[in-house]
Amino acid sequence: MVTQLARHTVASERYLCFGGSGLKGTYTILIVCKQAFRTRLGRLGLVNVEKGFCLYTGSALGDGAVSLEGRLNRHFRASKKRRWHVDYLTSHPKCSVSFAVYVKSPKHLECSVNQAIARALDVKALLPHAGSSDCRCQSHLTRVMSLTSEREIFRALAGVYRGFGKPVKFSGKAAR
Repeated sequence: MVTQLARHTVASERYLCFGGSGLKGTYTILIVCKQAFRTRLGRLGLVNVEKGFCLYTGSALGDGAVSLEGRLNRHFRASKKRRWHVDYLTSHPKCSVSFAVYVKSPKHLECSVNQAIARALDVKALLPHAGSSDCRCQSHLTRVMSLTSEREIFRALAGVYRGFGKPVKFSGKAAR
């Protein structure tokens, strides 16, 4: 069963409310790119981003800003300092974060989930090592090649996440 979380709007931004600030887990966000554009992904260089869907998978195993709530709040917020590769998409005016799927776990499942997504969905690295500079994975920031709707992608991700625990979905658009 997939659970929908409530949205809370504070100062024109939407924040997740889990009842604490120390939830740990692994998550995947769906980034909707409304138009094609070219951008820099930090030190990795320039990339052409096509219209369509991108996925980013990460782990959040800390407290506060590095908790699951903190990470997802950051991803859904359009206005932020670009610190990580994914920030170059989530803060771009031609992109928005549609939803996140996550599983609660104190374990570092990011690479395993990312590999399961690569097996289950037709995805391609946006750039080699994008979003995965701290591991040996090809990329944690990928482009969805064949699924054409957010609903199809959610169903596929929920199926992958069921293999790691009870998946939870949060959906909403970041305020711009």
